[in-house]
Amino acid sequence: MPVNNPPPAVAGGAGVASKSLIVSDPGGAEVDTPGFFTDVELTIKQLNAVLVGSAGQSVTWTLMYDPDRTPGAGTEVITGGKVTTSILGGDTITVFDNAVIPADSWVWLETSAQAGTVGVLTVTVTPA
Repeated sequence: MPVNNPPPAVAGGAGVASKSLIVSDPGGAEVDTPGFFTDVELTIKQLNAVLVGSAGQSVTWTLMYDPDRTPGAGTEVITGGKVTTSILGGDTITVFDNAVIPADSWVWLETSAQAGTVGVLTVTVTPA
């Protein structure tokens, strides 16, 4: 069951807060997860991803954006997505194919593979 608890954005772009996307019990093909809407352009500085569960689990995910929130459509921030296995310190990602999210866009997670028993996938988006 997807859950999303992002803090609000600060109007005007400067000082936009980090936002966490949280997916409970992620499956191997989640395309309809909740996300957030940004009314200002965001340039992603960093993504942090971590799993809650036991060792030996993994989730393949991608961060998407588009003005149209159609599942399976949109632009990937990291083409081909990312595999997260860490349950401790998490993964820090700083290289992106499409780091600039235009104003008036939806931002959401999609998963394409899952192994083991994963309780929660959390991906935090930190703007520049």
